[in-house]
Amino acid sequence: MVIFVIAGIASCKDYAHISYVCRYLEKKLPDFHINRQEFELNDWKVWLRKINRTSNWQHNSSPLVYKELLYYGGMRYYVGGISEFWEYCFDYYGLESYLSAEELADLAKDNYEVFVFMNFLAQKIDEIKGPDATTNITFYGYDDIVDVLVPELFKIEELTSKKPLRMNFYDNEDNDFAEALDFIKNDYNCSGCLVETIGDAIKDCDILFILENMTEMERHKPEVILIRINQLAETISRIGKRSIKVIFANYGPTCFAATLLSDSCHIRIPNIVVVASDIGLGVLSQISEECKISMDKLQGPPVWGYLDNNQFVDLEFCLKKCDVYKPFERAIRSTENSTLQMGTIATEMRFINYLIDDPDDICNSAFIRKESLFFKLDRPSIFAKVSATVNLLKIWYGNKYSNEVISLGVKSNESFKISRGLIFAQPAVLEKGTWTPYAKYPVRDQCQEIITRMVKAASNFVNNFYSRLPDRTAIEESC
Repeated sequence: MVIFVIAGIASCKDYAHISYVCRYLEKKLPDFHINRQEFELNDWKVWLRKINRTSNWQHNSSPLVYKELLYYGGMRYYVGGISEFWEYCFDYYGLESYLSAEELADLAKDNYEVFVFMNFLAQKIDEIKGPDATTNITFYGYDDIVDVLVPELFKIEELTSKKPLRMNFYDNEDNDFAEALDFIKNDYNCSGCLVETIGDAIKDCDILFILENMTEMERHKPEVILIRINQLAETISRIGKRSIKVIFANYGPTCFAATLLSDSCHIRIPNIVVVASDIGLGVLSQISEECKISMDKLQGPPVWGYLDNNQFVDLEFCLKKCDVYKPFERAIRSTENSTLQMGTIATEMRFINYLIDDPDDICNSAFIRKESLFFKLDRPSIFAKVSATVNLLKIWYGNKYSNEVISLGVKSNESFKISRGLIFAQPAVLEKGTWTPYAKYPVRDQCQEIITRMVKAASNFVNNFYSRLPDRTAIEESC
Protein backbone atom coordinates (compact mmCIF):
# COMPACT_ATOMS: atom_id res chain seq x y z
CA MET A 1 0.00 0.00 0.00
CA VAL A 2 1.15 3.56 -0.79
CA ILE A 3 0.60 6.61 1.42
CA PHE A 4 1.05 10.14 0.08
CA VAL A 5 2.86 12.33 2.59
CA ILE A 6 1.90 16.00 2.25
CA ALA A 7 4.31 18.21 4.21
CA GLY A 8 4.51 21.98 4.46
CA ILE A 9 4.09 25.18 6.44
CA ALA A 10 0.66 25.31 8.07
CA SER A 11 0.01 28.87 6.86
CA CYS A 12 1.22 28.21 3.28
CA LYS A 13 -1.43 28.74 0.58
CA ASP A 14 -0.03 26.03 -1.69
CA TYR A 15 0.10 23.53 1.17
CA ALA A 16 -3.50 24.33 2.15
CA HIS A 17 -4.61 23.87 -1.47
CA ILE A 18 -2.88 20.49 -1.83
CA SER A 19 -4.28 19.33 1.54
CA TYR A 20 -7.79 20.29 0.42
CA VAL A 21 -7.47 18.31 -2.83
CA CYS A 22 -5.89 15.29 -1.13
CA ARG A 23 -8.68 15.09 1.44
CA TYR A 24 -11.15 15.11 -1.46
CA LEU A 25 -9.29 12.29 -3.24
CA GLU A 26 -9.08 10.29 -0.02
CA LYS A 27 -12.87 10.40 0.35
CA LYS A 28 -13.51 9.44 -3.27
CA LEU A 29 -10.79 6.82 -3.87
CA PRO A 30 -10.65 3.75 -1.57
CA ASP A 31 -6.90 3.18 -2.08
CA PHE A 32 -5.75 6.80 -1.84
CA HIS A 33 -4.39 7.59 1.64
CA ILE A 34 -2.56 10.65 2.94
CA ASN A 35 -0.44 11.59 5.92
CA ARG A 36 -0.26 15.35 6.54
CA GLN A 37 2.81 16.88 8.18
CA GLU A 38 2.27 20.52 9.21
CA PHE A 39 4.89 22.84 10.72
CA GLU A 40 5.58 26.39 11.82
CA LEU A 41 8.15 28.13 9.63
CA ASN A 42 11.21 27.46 11.82
CA ASP A 43 10.25 23.86 12.50
CA TRP A 44 9.67 23.34 8.77
CA LYS A 45 13.20 24.46 7.90
CA VAL A 46 14.71 22.03 10.41
CA TRP A 47 12.51 19.13 9.24
CA LEU A 48 13.16 19.86 5.54
CA ARG A 49 16.95 19.90 6.04
CA LYS A 50 16.76 16.56 7.83
CA ILE A 51 14.63 14.79 5.22
CA ASN A 52 16.70 16.22 2.36
CA ARG A 53 19.82 14.84 4.02
CA THR A 54 18.42 11.39 4.80
CA SER A 55 16.66 10.97 1.41
CA ASN A 56 19.29 12.69 -0.77
CA TRP A 57 16.79 15.24 -2.10
CA GLN A 58 17.21 18.97 -2.91
CA HIS A 59 13.71 20.22 -2.16
CA ASN A 60 13.62 23.82 -0.92
CA SER A 61 10.03 25.09 -0.68
CA SER A 62 6.62 24.34 0.84
CA PRO A 63 4.88 22.02 0.15
CA LEU A 64 6.73 18.72 -0.29
CA VAL A 65 4.94 15.63 -1.60
CA TYR A 66 6.36 12.11 -1.53
CA LYS A 67 5.09 8.54 -1.38
CA GLU A 68 5.82 5.91 1.26
CA LEU A 69 5.80 2.23 0.39
CA LEU A 70 4.73 0.50 3.59
CA TYR A 71 5.89 -2.94 2.58
CA TYR A 72 9.46 -1.74 2.98
CA GLY A 73 9.22 0.18 6.23
CA GLY A 74 8.16 3.48 4.68
CA MET A 75 10.58 3.64 1.75
CA ARG A 76 10.25 7.16 0.27
CA TYR A 77 9.63 8.06 -3.36
CA TYR A 78 9.90 11.73 -4.28
CA VAL A 79 6.96 13.34 -6.13
CA GLY A 80 7.90 17.02 -5.88
CA GLY A 81 6.32 20.35 -5.06
CA ILE A 82 2.97 21.83 -6.03
CA SER A 83 3.60 21.88 -9.80
CA GLU A 84 4.70 18.25 -9.92
CA PHE A 85 1.74 17.24 -7.76
CA TRP A 86 -0.78 18.93 -10.08
CA GLU A 87 0.80 17.15 -13.05
CA TYR A 88 0.63 13.84 -11.17
CA CYS A 89 -3.07 14.38 -10.35
CA PHE A 90 -3.91 15.21 -13.93
CA ASP A 91 -1.98 12.28 -15.43
CA TYR A 92 -3.29 9.66 -12.98
CA TYR A 93 -6.75 10.95 -12.04
CA GLY A 94 -7.63 13.53 -14.69
CA LEU A 95 -8.12 16.05 -11.87
CA GLU A 96 -7.57 19.82 -12.05
CA SER A 97 -8.22 22.33 -9.26
CA TYR A 98 -8.50 26.11 -9.59
CA LEU A 99 -9.06 28.55 -6.72
CA SER A 100 -9.01 32.34 -6.76
CA ALA A 101 -6.45 34.30 -4.71
CA GLU A 102 -9.16 35.18 -2.16
CA GLU A 103 -10.26 31.56 -1.83
CA LEU A 104 -6.66 30.43 -1.36
CA ALA A 105 -6.09 33.06 1.33
CA ASP A 106 -9.24 31.97 3.21
CA LEU A 107 -8.27 28.32 2.88
CA ALA A 108 -4.77 28.96 4.26
CA LYS A 109 -6.21 31.00 7.14
CA ASP A 110 -8.67 28.26 8.09
CA ASN A 111 -5.98 25.61 7.85
CA TYR A 112 -3.62 27.55 10.13
CA GLU A 113 -6.35 28.20 12.71
CA VAL A 114 -7.12 24.47 12.85
CA PHE A 115 -3.39 23.73 13.18
CA VAL A 116 -3.02 26.12 16.13
CA PHE A 117 -6.13 24.75 17.83
CA MET A 118 -5.01 21.10 17.45
CA ASN A 119 -1.59 21.92 18.93
CA PHE A 120 -3.29 23.68 21.85
CA LEU A 121 -5.58 20.69 22.37
CA ALA A 122 -2.66 18.23 22.30
CA GLN A 123 -0.79 20.34 24.86
CA LYS A 124 -3.80 20.35 27.20
CA ILE A 125 -4.18 16.57 26.88
CA ASP A 126 -0.50 16.13 27.80
CA GLU A 127 -1.00 18.37 30.83
CA ILE A 128 -4.01 16.30 31.97
CA LYS A 129 -2.06 13.06 31.57
CA GLY A 130 0.83 14.50 33.52
CA PRO A 131 4.57 14.15 33.03
CA ASP A 132 4.64 10.54 34.29
CA ALA A 133 2.47 9.08 31.54
CA THR A 134 4.34 6.15 30.05
CA THR A 135 3.90 3.16 27.78
CA ASN A 136 4.28 0.23 30.17
CA ILE A 137 5.86 -2.90 28.68
CA THR A 138 6.07 -6.18 30.59
CA PHE A 139 8.24 -9.14 29.63
CA TYR A 140 6.67 -12.33 30.99
CA GLY A 141 9.26 -15.11 31.19
CA TYR A 142 12.92 -15.08 30.27
CA ASP A 143 14.50 -16.05 26.96
CA ASP A 144 17.63 -15.04 25.01
CA ILE A 145 15.43 -12.87 22.80
CA VAL A 146 15.08 -10.33 25.64
CA ASP A 147 18.62 -8.97 25.33
CA VAL A 148 18.16 -8.40 21.59
CA LEU A 149 14.54 -7.23 21.60
CA VAL A 150 14.87 -4.56 24.31
CA PRO A 151 17.39 -2.34 22.40
CA GLU A 152 15.30 -2.67 19.22
CA LEU A 153 12.18 -1.37 20.97
CA PHE A 154 13.89 1.97 21.62
CA LYS A 155 14.52 2.33 17.88
CA ILE A 156 10.80 2.15 17.01
CA GLU A 157 9.95 5.82 16.52
CA GLU A 158 6.23 5.07 16.29
CA LEU A 159 6.39 3.57 19.80
CA THR A 160 8.76 5.96 21.55
CA SER A 161 7.80 9.34 20.07
CA LYS A 162 4.53 9.77 22.00
CA LYS A 163 5.34 8.63 25.53
CA PRO A 164 8.44 7.36 27.35
CA LEU A 165 8.75 3.64 27.90
CA ARG A 166 8.71 1.81 31.20
CA MET A 167 9.80 -1.82 31.23
CA ASN A 168 8.98 -4.46 33.84
CA PHE A 169 10.34 -8.01 33.95
CA TYR A 170 8.62 -11.00 35.51
CA ASP A 171 9.69 -14.63 35.52
CA ASN A 172 8.53 -17.74 37.33
CA GLU A 173 11.97 -19.36 37.25
CA ASP A 174 14.00 -16.52 38.83
CA ASN A 175 16.12 -15.94 35.72
CA ASP A 176 18.58 -13.07 35.59
CA PHE A 177 17.35 -9.92 33.81
CA ALA A 178 20.34 -7.89 35.07
CA GLU A 179 21.82 -7.28 31.61
CA ALA A 180 18.55 -5.96 30.17
CA LEU A 181 17.91 -3.80 33.25
CA ASP A 182 21.40 -2.29 33.17
CA PHE A 183 21.01 -1.57 29.47
CA ILE A 184 17.73 0.33 29.70
CA LYS A 185 18.84 2.33 32.74
CA ASN A 186 22.38 3.20 31.65
CA ASP A 187 22.01 3.54 27.87
CA TYR A 188 18.48 4.93 27.61
CA ASN A 189 17.75 6.31 31.07
CA CYS A 190 14.50 4.36 31.03
CA SER A 191 12.63 3.31 34.14
CA GLY A 192 12.24 -0.40 34.72
CA CYS A 193 12.34 -3.03 37.41
CA LEU A 194 12.10 -6.73 38.18
CA VAL A 195 8.63 -7.33 39.62
CA GLU A 196 7.96 -10.16 42.06
CA THR A 197 4.25 -10.85 41.53
CA ILE A 198 2.15 -11.42 38.44
CA GLY A 199 -0.21 -8.70 39.65
CA ASP A 200 2.59 -6.10 39.53
CA ALA A 201 3.49 -7.36 36.06
CA ILE A 202 -0.03 -6.88 34.67
CA LYS A 203 -1.05 -3.69 36.51
CA ASP A 204 -1.11 -0.70 34.09
CA CYS A 205 0.53 -2.88 31.40
CA ASP A 206 0.08 -1.68 27.79
CA ILE A 207 2.15 -4.33 25.98
CA LEU A 208 2.67 -7.81 27.40
CA PHE A 209 5.35 -9.96 25.76
CA ILE A 210 5.04 -13.69 26.48
CA LEU A 211 8.63 -14.95 26.10
CA GLU A 212 8.70 -18.09 28.23
CA ASN A 213 9.82 -21.08 26.16
CA MET A 214 7.02 -23.64 26.37
CA THR A 215 8.62 -26.36 24.25
CA GLU A 216 9.92 -28.49 27.13
CA MET A 217 6.76 -27.83 29.16
CA GLU A 218 4.57 -29.20 26.38
CA ARG A 219 6.69 -32.37 26.12
CA HIS A 220 7.17 -33.18 29.80
CA LYS A 221 4.88 -31.02 31.97
CA PRO A 222 1.82 -29.94 29.97
CA GLU A 223 -0.04 -29.04 33.16
CA VAL A 224 2.45 -26.19 33.77
CA ILE A 225 1.24 -24.42 30.61
CA LEU A 226 -2.35 -24.68 31.82
CA ILE A 227 -1.41 -23.34 35.27
CA ARG A 228 0.56 -20.40 33.87
CA ILE A 229 -2.10 -19.39 31.36
CA ASN A 230 -4.94 -19.69 33.90
CA GLN A 231 -3.04 -17.50 36.38
CA LEU A 232 -2.35 -14.97 33.64
CA ALA A 233 -5.97 -14.94 32.46
CA GLU A 234 -7.30 -14.49 35.99
CA THR A 235 -4.93 -11.58 36.66
CA ILE A 236 -5.68 -9.82 33.37
CA SER A 237 -9.43 -10.22 33.99
CA ARG A 238 -9.08 -8.77 37.48
CA ILE A 239 -6.69 -5.80 37.08
CA GLY A 240 -5.57 -5.65 33.43
CA LYS A 241 -6.39 -2.90 30.97
CA ARG A 242 -9.03 -3.70 28.37
CA SER A 243 -6.68 -2.25 25.77
CA ILE A 244 -3.70 -4.46 26.72
CA LYS A 245 -1.78 -5.90 23.77
CA VAL A 246 -0.63 -9.47 24.39
CA ILE A 247 2.13 -10.68 22.05
CA PHE A 248 3.30 -14.31 22.10
CA ALA A 249 6.89 -14.10 20.81
CA ASN A 250 8.07 -17.35 22.37
CA TYR A 251 8.56 -20.96 21.28
CA GLY A 252 6.34 -23.96 21.89
CA PRO A 253 2.57 -24.44 21.37
CA THR A 254 2.02 -20.68 21.10
CA CYS A 255 -1.28 -20.72 19.21
CA PHE A 256 -2.72 -23.19 21.72
CA ALA A 257 -1.56 -21.04 24.66
CA ALA A 258 -2.92 -17.87 23.05
CA THR A 259 -6.29 -19.51 22.35
CA LEU A 260 -6.42 -20.79 25.92
CA LEU A 261 -5.67 -17.30 27.26
CA SER A 262 -8.33 -15.73 25.05
CA ASP A 263 -10.95 -18.27 26.14
CA SER A 264 -10.01 -18.10 29.84
CA CYS A 265 -10.18 -14.32 30.27
CA HIS A 266 -13.45 -13.15 31.83
CA ILE A 267 -13.20 -9.90 29.86
CA ARG A 268 -12.88 -9.44 26.11
CA ILE A 269 -9.24 -8.92 25.16
CA PRO A 270 -9.29 -8.27 21.39
CA ASN A 271 -5.54 -7.97 20.92
CA ILE A 272 -3.96 -11.36 21.65
CA VAL A 273 -1.60 -12.28 18.80
CA VAL A 274 1.17 -14.74 18.00
CA VAL A 275 4.26 -13.66 16.04
CA ALA A 276 4.38 -15.84 12.92
CA SER A 277 6.03 -13.95 10.05
CA ASP A 278 9.50 -14.90 11.35
CA ILE A 279 8.86 -18.40 9.96
CA GLY A 280 8.42 -16.90 6.50
CA LEU A 281 11.51 -14.73 6.93
CA GLY A 282 13.48 -17.89 7.70
CA VAL A 283 13.11 -19.13 4.10
CA LEU A 284 13.71 -15.80 2.34
CA SER A 285 17.46 -16.33 2.07
CA GLN A 286 16.82 -19.71 0.45
CA ILE A 287 14.37 -18.13 -2.01
CA SER A 288 16.87 -15.37 -2.74
CA GLU A 289 19.54 -17.93 -3.64
CA GLU A 290 17.17 -20.07 -5.70
CA CYS A 291 15.58 -17.22 -7.68
CA LYS A 292 18.65 -14.91 -7.84
CA ILE A 293 16.71 -12.01 -6.30
CA SER A 294 18.14 -9.57 -3.80
CA MET A 295 16.72 -10.02 -0.27
CA ASP A 296 15.62 -6.37 -0.01
CA LYS A 297 13.25 -6.88 -2.96
CA LEU A 298 11.39 -9.79 -1.36
CA GLN A 299 8.52 -9.88 1.08
CA GLY A 300 8.10 -12.89 3.32
CA PRO A 301 5.61 -15.52 2.10
CA PRO A 302 2.37 -16.15 4.03
CA VAL A 303 2.56 -18.48 7.02
CA TRP A 304 -0.35 -20.71 8.01
CA GLY A 305 -0.72 -23.04 10.96
CA TYR A 306 -1.44 -23.84 14.58
CA LEU A 307 2.04 -22.98 15.80
CA ASP A 308 4.04 -24.94 16.99
CA ASN A 309 1.92 -28.03 16.24
CA ASN A 310 1.93 -27.49 12.47
CA GLN A 311 2.81 -24.83 9.95
CA PHE A 312 2.83 -24.24 6.19
CA VAL A 313 4.79 -21.59 4.29
CA ASP A 314 3.17 -20.87 0.91
CA LEU A 315 6.26 -19.99 -1.10
CA GLU A 316 4.33 -19.52 -4.33
CA PHE A 317 2.71 -16.41 -2.82
CA CYS A 318 6.00 -14.78 -1.94
CA LEU A 319 6.11 -11.21 -3.32
CA LYS A 320 8.81 -9.37 -5.22
CA LYS A 321 9.15 -5.62 -5.52
CA CYS A 322 9.26 -4.57 -9.19
CA ASP A 323 9.89 -1.11 -10.67
CA VAL A 324 7.50 -0.56 -13.60
CA TYR A 325 7.84 2.29 -16.08
CA LYS A 326 4.50 4.02 -16.79
CA PRO A 327 4.73 6.53 -19.67
CA PHE A 328 2.64 9.69 -19.88
CA GLU A 329 0.53 10.42 -22.97
CA ARG A 330 3.08 13.04 -24.03
CA ALA A 331 5.61 10.23 -24.60
CA ILE A 332 3.70 9.36 -27.80
CA ARG A 333 3.44 12.92 -29.10
CA SER A 334 6.73 14.49 -27.92
CA THR A 335 9.65 15.35 -30.13
CA GLU A 336 12.90 13.41 -29.94
CA ASN A 337 14.82 16.13 -28.07
CA SER A 338 12.11 17.04 -25.55
CA THR A 339 13.35 17.67 -21.98
CA LEU A 340 9.95 17.05 -20.39
CA GLN A 341 9.43 14.02 -18.19
CA MET A 342 8.05 11.19 -20.31
CA GLY A 343 6.71 9.03 -17.48
CA THR A 344 7.18 7.76 -13.96
CA ILE A 345 8.56 4.62 -12.37
CA ALA A 346 5.98 2.99 -10.11
CA THR A 347 6.66 0.22 -7.62
CA GLU A 348 4.48 -2.87 -7.79
CA MET A 349 4.40 -6.14 -5.85
CA ARG A 350 4.27 -9.31 -7.93
CA PHE A 351 4.12 -13.01 -7.08
CA ILE A 352 7.23 -15.05 -7.91
CA ASN A 353 5.63 -18.49 -8.24
CA TYR A 354 6.80 -18.66 -11.86
CA LEU A 355 10.42 -18.55 -10.64
CA ILE A 356 10.13 -21.40 -8.12
CA ASP A 357 10.60 -24.91 -9.51
CA ASP A 358 10.24 -26.96 -6.32
CA PRO A 359 8.78 -25.20 -3.23
CA ASP A 360 9.24 -28.34 -1.08
CA ASP A 361 12.95 -28.45 -1.87
CA ILE A 362 13.37 -24.84 -0.73
CA CYS A 363 11.46 -25.48 2.51
CA ASN A 364 13.52 -28.60 3.23
CA SER A 365 16.78 -26.73 2.64
CA ALA A 366 15.63 -23.91 4.93
CA PHE A 367 14.63 -26.44 7.60
CA ILE A 368 18.04 -28.19 7.44
CA ARG A 369 19.79 -24.83 7.75
CA LYS A 370 17.59 -23.90 10.72
CA GLU A 371 18.30 -27.22 12.49
CA SER A 372 22.04 -26.87 11.85
CA LEU A 373 22.01 -23.40 13.35
CA PHE A 374 20.06 -24.67 16.36
CA PHE A 375 22.69 -27.31 17.15
CA LYS A 376 25.52 -24.81 16.75
CA LEU A 377 23.92 -22.20 19.03
CA ASP A 378 22.11 -24.65 21.34
CA ARG A 379 19.03 -22.45 20.97
CA PRO A 380 16.70 -21.25 18.17
CA SER A 381 17.81 -18.34 16.03
CA ILE A 382 16.22 -15.20 17.46
CA PHE A 383 16.91 -12.44 14.95
CA ALA A 384 14.02 -13.32 12.61
CA LYS A 385 11.69 -13.40 15.62
CA VAL A 386 12.94 -9.97 16.77
CA SER A 387 12.57 -8.51 13.27
CA ALA A 388 9.00 -9.82 12.95
CA THR A 389 8.07 -8.49 16.41
CA VAL A 390 9.51 -5.04 15.69
CA ASN A 391 7.69 -4.85 12.35
CA LEU A 392 4.43 -5.81 14.11
CA LEU A 393 4.81 -2.95 16.60
CA LYS A 394 5.74 -0.45 13.89
CA ILE A 395 2.47 -1.16 12.12
CA TRP A 396 0.43 -1.32 15.35
CA TYR A 397 1.66 2.06 16.57
CA GLY A 398 2.20 3.60 13.14
CA ASN A 399 -0.01 5.38 10.68
CA LYS A 400 -3.71 4.68 11.13
CA TYR A 401 -4.15 4.13 7.37
CA SER A 402 -1.82 1.14 7.24
CA ASN A 403 -3.40 -1.91 5.64
CA GLU A 404 -0.21 -3.91 5.26
CA VAL A 405 -0.93 -7.63 5.36
CA ILE A 406 1.39 -9.73 7.55
CA SER A 407 1.40 -13.30 8.79
CA LEU A 408 0.17 -13.36 12.36
CA GLY A 409 -1.57 -15.69 14.77
CA VAL A 410 -4.98 -14.06 15.30
CA LYS A 411 -8.42 -15.19 16.41
CA SER A 412 -10.28 -16.70 13.48
CA ASN A 413 -13.64 -15.42 12.27
CA GLU A 414 -14.17 -18.49 10.04
CA SER A 415 -12.20 -16.99 7.16
CA PHE A 416 -10.35 -19.66 5.13
CA LYS A 417 -12.63 -22.28 6.80
CA ILE A 418 -10.70 -22.00 10.08
CA SER A 419 -12.81 -22.72 13.18
CA ARG A 420 -14.15 -19.55 14.81
CA GLY A 421 -12.29 -18.50 17.94
CA LEU A 422 -9.15 -20.51 17.13
CA ILE A 423 -5.98 -18.42 17.18
CA PHE A 424 -4.31 -19.56 13.97
CA ALA A 425 -1.41 -18.16 11.91
CA GLN A 426 -2.78 -16.57 8.74
CA PRO A 427 -2.60 -13.32 6.72
CA ALA A 428 -3.91 -10.54 8.97
CA VAL A 429 -4.57 -6.82 8.68
CA LEU A 430 -4.97 -4.05 11.25
CA GLU A 431 -8.54 -2.72 11.38
CA LYS A 432 -9.38 0.05 13.87
CA GLY A 433 -6.50 -0.98 16.13
CA THR A 434 -7.33 -4.71 16.16
CA TRP A 435 -5.68 -7.46 14.12
CA THR A 436 -8.17 -9.53 12.12
CA PRO A 437 -7.87 -12.19 9.38
CA TYR A 438 -7.55 -10.69 5.91
CA ALA A 439 -10.39 -12.60 4.25
CA LYS A 440 -9.59 -11.17 0.77
CA TYR A 441 -6.20 -12.88 0.64
CA PRO A 442 -6.11 -15.22 -2.39
CA VAL A 443 -5.80 -18.91 -1.50
CA ARG A 444 -5.11 -21.73 -3.94
CA ASP A 445 -7.22 -24.90 -3.73
CA GLN A 446 -4.14 -26.91 -2.75
CA CYS A 447 -3.35 -24.44 0.03
CA GLN A 448 -6.95 -24.56 1.30
CA GLU A 449 -6.74 -28.34 1.56
CA ILE A 450 -3.57 -28.03 3.65
CA ILE A 451 -5.21 -25.44 5.91
CA THR A 452 -8.22 -27.72 6.46
CA ARG A 453 -5.92 -30.59 7.44
CA MET A 454 -4.00 -28.37 9.85
CA VAL A 455 -7.22 -27.21 11.53
CA LYS A 456 -8.20 -30.84 12.04
CA ALA A 457 -4.72 -31.61 13.40
CA ALA A 458 -5.07 -28.69 15.79
CA SER A 459 -8.22 -30.25 17.23
CA ASN A 460 -6.37 -33.56 17.66
CA PHE A 461 -3.49 -31.75 19.37
CA VAL A 462 -5.84 -30.12 21.89
CA ASN A 463 -7.50 -33.47 22.70
CA ASN A 464 -4.11 -35.16 23.08
CA PHE A 465 -2.83 -32.32 25.27
CA TYR A 466 -5.69 -32.66 27.73
CA SER A 467 -5.42 -36.46 27.74
CA ARG A 468 -1.83 -36.19 29.03
CA LEU A 469 -2.74 -33.94 31.96
CA PRO A 470 -2.75 -35.29 35.53
CA ASP A 471 -6.04 -35.33 37.41
CA ARG A 472 -7.88 -32.02 37.73
CA THR A 473 -7.48 -31.90 41.54
CA ALA A 474 -3.69 -31.88 41.26
CA ILE A 475 -3.81 -28.99 38.81
CA GLU A 476 -6.12 -26.94 41.02
CA GLU A 477 -3.85 -27.54 44.01
CA SER A 478 -0.86 -26.38 41.95
CA CYS A 479 -2.73 -23.21 41.00
